[in-house]
Amino acid sequence: MKNKNLIILIGIVMILAACSEEKIIKERENQREMNNIDSIYKDGDISISISVSQERYDRGATPVVIIRNDGETPVDYTGLGTSLEYLQDNVWVAADDVVTEDKLNVLEPGKKMEQKLPSSYTQRKGVYRVVFKFHANRNEGNKKIAFSFYVD
Repeated sequence: MKNKNLIILIGIVMILAACSEEKIIKERENQREMNNIDSIYKDGDISISISVSQERYDRGATPVVIIRNDGETPVDYTGLGTSLEYLQDNVWVAADDVVTEDKLNVLEPGKKMEQKLPSSYTQRKGVYRVVFKFHANRNEGNKKIAFSFYVD
């Protein structure tokens, strides 16, 4: 009787292991398709995400930053509010502004914008981040969302 229970238990474990392996393979395939570096800011009706394709960095192509407003509230931003920074001696240092225009813009709910990040800004090896500064309520200060990436 104990041997029969042991065989049944081993069979169940093998089935669970096979299902788990299949799930991991599907997750890897999905990750390969999406393969985005991404960060999300949520607060009430505000939902902003910033992402970029890691694959573009891996291929050495000019990266494209995608900023989405998935919330219900429009957000204001200025061109100088989006910047590229690099980590030097544990301090973030501005490399250059990603967007050079200095006018007030609005990112409406359900919309996205794309910004090309010149690859010349990331010639040096190290840790970088793209920062997007915005505000949804003029009575409050700027909010920030950022994502970091490594160039080797």
